[in-house]
Amino acid sequence: MDSKRTVESSQSFREGNPESKFWIGPDVVADHDIIIQPDEWIIEHIKIGPEHVPPLEISPMRAFYRARHSTRSVLAQQGLEIKPMWEKFERDDSWAWGGLNSGLQENLPVGFHNYGRRAIQIQAGDKIFRCFNSEGTKAVKGTHLVNLVTKGEMSISGTYGKDWSFASEGKMLVDYSQAEQAELIALTVNRDLKLWVPPAETPLHVTDRSKLAEVLKPVPADQSPGFFVTETNSRITMGNNPGVLDYSFKSKSRSGDNAHHLESQLIDPHFGNEEGGNPIRLEAQTSREMPEHPYIYLSVMEI
Repeated sequence: MDSKRTVESSQSFREGNPESKFWIGPDVVADHDIIIQPDEWIIEHIKIGPEHVPPLEISPMRAFYRARHSTRSVLAQQGLEIKPMWEKFERDDSWAWGGLNSGLQENLPVGFHNYGRRAIQIQAGDKIFRCFNSEGTKAVKGTHLVNLVTKGEMSISGTYGKDWSFASEGKMLVDYSQAEQAELIALTVNRDLKLWVPPAETPLHVTDRSKLAEVLKPVPADQSPGFFVTETNSRITMGNNPGVLDYSFKSKSRSGDNAHHLESQLIDPHFGNEEGGNPIRLEAQTSREMPEHPYIYLSVMEI
């Protein structure tokens, strides 16, 4: 999701914030090799253990029904969206949860959708996605959210009202005097930046950000791919709080959603802190051009 995402493990997050109800699980790891062709949707069974779903105190029973998920950024930027197929289970069938609750791993169905123009290879041992759960916690709002940004716990570069703003009830609060109504942060998107992995005959296997930078290229002017990578205009530090991006891109110039963000929406605590701020990389899937003056919402979660 971002160019230099700070990876914070679930264990260190919970140990550093033992009272937090926002839960981030460890990486689910592929247990066999997989190749996903361009524009292909497949379902594979992947071993998932009890450590990958929210614990009982956060989400009693049916934890895997309630868990959200986030594709690893390095894979999402290649055009891959990974989605656990929790709905494959019958609501009255507790066999999978029973196994997980007993400390066993279960082979659970996971969907892989390649929106890109090149085949993607997953190898056994690759980290592919994480689950997270915000039940029992809330997004930071109002003066608390304003204070996080203005008092240095978080930081957002750029001009208020142009590069970013607080937002409430589906609209940007471009007038800073309304900031106390804040429920979200609206981050404008660099519409001029469009990156992709160009087509090639051989499958791509990249799990490292530095290698990813070598294969991501500007989209040629004569191409209109349905998937591309862009980023926020602002550089952000998250402080100690996790964040969650919205699923839809919005537009200042017209109503209606025109593009969607892949399900790689989790922003780790401490994102950008060491570097003094980073833009958030965004994976856009759209059947049309990105709308003019696009932006995306970021919820900052309590810890």
